[in-house]
Order: sequence, then C-alpha cells, then structure tokens
Amino acid sequence: MAASTRSLNRSLAALGAVALVSVGVLTLGSTPAYAADQTFEVTEPVTSLPPQPGELGWAIEQANATAGKDTIDIQTSAIQLGSNLPTITDDVTILGNGATIDGYFWSYSAFAITAASAEISNIEVVQPNSAGVYAAPDSGDTIVLSAVDVTNASSYPGISIYPTQDSIVRVAEGTLLNNNIGLEISGWGGGTVEITGTRIDASRAYGVTVTASSDTRVTIDGSEVIGDATSNSGINAELYGNALLAVRATTVSAHGTSGLNAMVYGDAELELAAGTVLSNNAQQGAYVYASGSVLFDETTVADNGFDDDSAGIDIDRLYDDGSATISRSTISNNAGDGVVARIVDDSALDIGNSTISGNYRNGIDVESEGTFLLRHSTLAKNNGGGIRLLNDDEQASISHTIVAANERRQQESDLAVFGANVTLEWSVVGTFSDDGAPSTPALVEGPGVQWDVLDPRIEALTDNGGRTLTHRLGDNSPALDAGNASIGNASTTDQRALPRIVGSRIDIGAVEIQLETDASSASPAALLPATGREIEWPIQLFTGLLACGLGLLGLDRVRRQPAKS
Repeated sequence: MAASTRSLNRSLAALGAVALVSVGVLTLGSTPAYAADQTFEVTEPVTSLPPQPGELGWAIEQANATAGKDTIDIQTSAIQLGSNLPTITDDVTILGNGATIDGYFWSYSAFAITAASAEISNIEVVQPNSAGVYAAPDSGDTIVLSAVDVTNASSYPGISIYPTQDSIVRVAEGTLLNNNIGLEISGWGGGTVEITGTRIDASRAYGVTVTASSDTRVTIDGSEVIGDATSNSGINAELYGNALLAVRATTVSAHGTSGLNAMVYGDAELELAAGTVLSNNAQQGAYVYASGSVLFDETTVADNGFDDDSAGIDIDRLYDDGSATISRSTISNNAGDGVVARIVDDSALDIGNSTISGNYRNGIDVESEGTFLLRHSTLAKNNGGGIRLLNDDEQASISHTIVAANERRQQESDLAVFGANVTLEWSVVGTFSDDGAPSTPALVEGPGVQWDVLDPRIEALTDNGGRTLTHRLGDNSPALDAGNASIGNASTTDQRALPRIVGSRIDIGAVEIQLETDASSASPAALLPATGREIEWPIQLFTGLLACGLGLLGLDRVRRQPAKS
C-alpha cells in the first residue's frame, strides 16, 4: 500500500510539472522564457531560413524577443550567410571576436539596426547585399561600432547611418575597403555621429557622403579617406539648417576629383581643422559653394590637381552672409591657384596666419564684391603672382603679409590689384601693378609698406613646428620686427601656435621668430596647461626615498638588537 501511494504521488507531481510547462508554452508561444540580459552563443558557421539554434540569425531573434540588453557571443571564426540576417530591433551587444560574416557573393544582407541601441565589435563583413551595417537609431538610442570592417559592398555603402534627434552613432577603429561608398551619413532630424580612427579606402563612388540638417552634428576625427585615383570626391557634403560637419586630424587623398566637395547653406557649418590634410587629389583639394560658415584651420592643402584649373581651395561662390576663414593653414604645390574665390553679397573671406606657396598659378585669385581680409600671412614662391585681386568697391585689406619672391610667370607682378578701395599696410611686397585711374586709385597705401623687395629672405618650406609646413624668416629678413609696434588686434599665436608678438615688435608674415630658438612643437612647454607634475614627481621621489630610508633604518635596528638568551 505504501509503495502504490508513493507511485501515485510521483505521477501527480509529474503531471503538475507538465501542466506548468504547458502554461508557459501557451503564454509565450514558441519563444523560450528567457530572463532579461541573456547571453546567446553563436557556434554554427552558417545561417538558415528559418534560423536554427546556434546560428547568428537565431541569436538575433532571441535577443529581439528578450527584455534588456542581451549579448551575442560569436564563437565561430567565419559565418557564411544562407539567408538575410534578421533586423536588430532590441538593445544588444554583439561580440564578434574577429569573426567574418560573408554575404556569399552579394546574395544576403548583414546587420541592420532600427530603433535600438547596439554595440558591435571586432567583426568583418564581406560581400554583403546591402550596407555592411545599416544603423537607424531612434531618439535616445546609442549605436557603437568598434573595429567593424566592411569589404566589397559593391553596390552599397560600407556603413549607412541615419541619425535622428538625441541619438548617437559612433564608429571607431574600423576599415571600410572597396565599397561603392565607404561611409554614408544622412541626418535630417538632428543627432550626433562620431567617426574616429577609421580608414576608408578605395571606394568606387565617394569615400564619405554627408547630407545633414536640423542640428545634426557629424565629426570625422583621426581618420583616413583614401581613393584609388578613379573614385569621385573623398568627402561629399550637403549641409543645411544648423548642421555641422567637422573634419579633424584626417587625411583625404588620391581621389579622382576633389578631396572635399561641399555645399554649405544657411546656418550650416563646415570645419576642417587640427592637422587635416587634403592632398594628391586629381582636381581641387577642396571645392566649396557656401552661404553658411566654412573654416580651414591648421589644415594642409597640397599637391592637388592635374592642370592649371585645379586650385588648392576653390570657393566657387560665397554669397548671402556666408563666411570662409583660412587660418594657420598651408596651401602649397597645387596645379592651379592656391586659393581662388568669388565673393558676392555681404559674404566675407578672411585669410590669416597662413602660408600659400609653390602653387603653379597665383597664390590667391579673388573677385570680391563683399569683404576680403588677408593678414599675417606669407605668399611666396608661387609660379604665378602672389595675389590677383579684383575688388568691386567693397572692403578689402592686406596687412602684415609677405607678397614677394613669386615667379610671376603667368602674371606681371607679385601683387596685382584691380578695381578700387584696397588697403595695404605693414607688408613686404615685391613687384606691383595697379590699373586704377589716377583719381580713384585701386590701392590705398597705409603705413609700414616695404616696396620692391624681390628677396624677402625666407627659408624653404619645411617643418618649423606646428601642424603645417611654413617658411621661416631668415637672418636679416626685411620682415623681421617690421610690423606695427602698437598693433592691438593681432592673434595671440602665429601659424605654428607659437607666441605671435615676441620682443618689442611683431614680425611680418605667417611665422613669428622667437627670442632664442624656434620650438619644434605646435605646443611649446610655455603654452601647455599646468598639470601639477612639476611638483608631483619631486614629492613622490622624496616620499619614496623617505620610506626606503625608514625601512633600512628599521632593518638596521633589527640587526642591532641583541640575541635573546
């Protein structure tokens, strides 16, 4: 009797367990009842339709259906897609561990992220039938792609990003190779996109395309955008509204047309700064059409163009209230003019603390109906003239600038001024031509101008410190200490970020000679912010020696103690 009672109890318990499992299945359907923040391991080297356990598609489906930010851990070195991967719609972290995701000769699509936060790291996508990664976050989402490589998306971008208001997308330390477009960014509703340490190479159409408005912020920092001499522009940008594109410490080179092709409208801003280089592109280093704000700061634009129509910087039209500023930059050895610009309406071009040298045509060729300012710069050794300025009765001013030692092969003088109302002061000038009528001279001469200086005694274009190459003033240069002794509106540093006013008077040109020797760094010690290390190390050394001494003293005392009897 006791034995049959125990058997009945076991049967009832089993039925109860089956009932509980049945309730769970009825409640959840076919999805397992996972707790939040699960980890799903991928062990299968293929994907199927429908996805099977252990496959990447299966892991994405489980993560989508599970609350919280789950983790997908890829434990196989290569996955050949046999179906499109499911779209990622819930927060997830994908650990690639160096795996390769193969689209099987452009048959299947890889990662798509919509309305979710995601982190994908250490993975390569090859031959996808879509963008390698399509990232479309919702407001408040953050997507981070770290060491994500995409190769040979033949008809698509390597990575496509569609930010929206209050979203963040970060791309870091990846390589985008041989894609139709390396990186595509399209932001019409705001949001932030940050690209750092990324190499974009051999894109067939464009290296990077940016279309942005409505407070969208895009930063490309410490990256490379390299063409194969047949691709289109390195960076192609259309900026509207309050959008910002900032390119910093980035090299853009070897493209079939321009390094940068940019349309900047309204209140939009374009910035190239912090050591950015535009070089060896087949046409212009930069082509700009703008009614917004454009800045080249600590930028090198060199060796661009294949004919004399290819300028280093071509500002095709600066109009409305548009502004373009070139500061602490070097424009050199381009096949056409160094800078060519057309300024209309109430727009303004301001060039300061810059070197324009060795260009095949003129250093600067400007037609201005707005404002043109040239200050504290060096224009020398261009094969044409230094400056050709056609000014239409508006504000134009040249100050503290060397315009000499140009070859004048395509122009009759270092400085040629046409029109009216151009002011020149505190400058060193070689040859000069002026077609203004005697009653209304084109050039209004101010104080401190040195004329007919055929040799300003400047050294070769080289690294004299800072982020750009410069011409250092040689001994006995007429530009040394020849500026306005009472100048009050000079910038605080020269082109190299070294102190601008040294001694009693300012030098003329882009480089200020220091009292002793020129520093070889863009940030000399005197300009660095205090870190406290000057006193930290002596204190640490003192305390270390003190502790060592006390320890030795203690050891000596132990040794001196008499042995116990």
